[in-house]
Amino acid sequence: MNSFSLDHLTPTDFEQFCYDLLHELGFVNIDWRKGTGLSASPSDRGRDIECEFRNRQMDGKEYTEKWFVECKHHERGVPPDKLEGALSWASAKRPDWLLIIVSNFLSNNAKDHLEDYKESNRPTFKIKYWEKPELEKLVAGLVAGKVELIRKYRIEIPEQPRVTSKEELIERLKKIVQDKNAIALHDLICERTDDLLSSLSEDSLPPLDDSADATKLETRLAECEAKTDAMSALFANGIYWSGAEYQSLWLQSLERTANLGTRGKGASWARNLPLYPALILLYSGCIGAIAKGHFDMVAALLLKPRIPEENLWTSPALALTTCKVMERHNYPRGATDWTVPLSRRLYDFLGQNLRPLFALAIDYPSAFDEFECLLGIVNVDLSLKSKPRRSTEDSPIGLFAVRHDDPFAPDYGPELLKKVVNEATTIGSAWPPLNAGLFERSPERFLIAAARYEQEFNLFRARRRHRGRPKDLC
Repeated sequence: MNSFSLDHLTPTDFEQFCYDLLHELGFVNIDWRKGTGLSASPSDRGRDIECEFRNRQMDGKEYTEKWFVECKHHERGVPPDKLEGALSWASAKRPDWLLIIVSNFLSNNAKDHLEDYKESNRPTFKIKYWEKPELEKLVAGLVAGKVELIRKYRIEIPEQPRVTSKEELIERLKKIVQDKNAIALHDLICERTDDLLSSLSEDSLPPLDDSADATKLETRLAECEAKTDAMSALFANGIYWSGAEYQSLWLQSLERTANLGTRGKGASWARNLPLYPALILLYSGCIGAIAKGHFDMVAALLLKPRIPEENLWTSPALALTTCKVMERHNYPRGATDWTVPLSRRLYDFLGQNLRPLFALAIDYPSAFDEFECLLGIVNVDLSLKSKPRRSTEDSPIGLFAVRHDDPFAPDYGPELLKKVVNEATTIGSAWPPLNAGLFERSPERFLIAAARYEQEFNLFRARRRHRGRPKDLC
């Protein structure tokens, strides 16, 4: 197992590492006081780096703190006498903070010396030190996309023990997010995405041909769900608990999963089944984001990943829908009695991972239905704006259209659609989906798409009434 170490750096490299680390952590006006090109810094006068840090008070006002930073690169514990220069200079110049960065550890005598100094001298400046464990946490906690520090200084981050159960995976995820360990989160998502893609190869899941019946289809869908279950839980919980700074990690994983394998093989109704795992992740992530109120993440998941479709790049809101993954009218023998089949499967399957994120049991079905309604309207909006323009006839009609398909609640679907439109109309551009960037933040564009989606929704209901509620529609 790799261990975090800076012992391979020279004293000068370590000072430069500290300089770069401070920059990544948000310090400004950083001045490296190295006066020569030698390995030591004889002219630093007790502080290797001067810098400033800007703090924001509760009333919004900013104030700037002056920091002196002393860098100590010792393989063994730093002795007390090596701190005297920094203490003397800080006492003379009175910064706000004296920070001592140590590549390994301060000796116990040095720590006692600092405590005695504070007790005896009552300095005007505060004293802080970062030892090896603190440096490891700070380096690992750098936000995703700033890993060049790790590469530049050839730093190894300790490998995390591999977890086997879904419950252990979620606990590990929460610990990583709590520690703000972006490197560990990056590695976890990439590792689990690699595992998922490997398990979903054509060798393990060959295409279904025209001879496949409903039983084989059921088996295939269940296999995909079993293989995607852990990643679904990771998406739901990870997006719920993590912040916007990790957004790119989830988008990349979704994009990689959606681009798996070769579509177009096998029976006509099954040619897009390789997209089913990505559809599971899209629903998991979006509903997990809705549970937390992260509509920026919902918008990003629906719009940003690129998925190839007929020699063009398209978005998940167009490519990852229930009707796109399994074509509407071409189900295999024995499956013609299904009603919104993939929506119903997704609702039942995802409940185990998503229900714990909601305070009340009723909140999960409500969030599921509202997401499918929003997805349908976004799909129509993008279809109307696409070039060449797409037909809206295949816009996804979700489970909410038939959830209360009984005499006691015949209008649940229309009422939900009306509720969503009324919220957007009342709140306007501050409505969370609009504020997050969907419909290009235009209430008028939303209303046009919603009106067109309502037409498709009503057509769906009319076909059901006319045909005696045929159950081969999605």
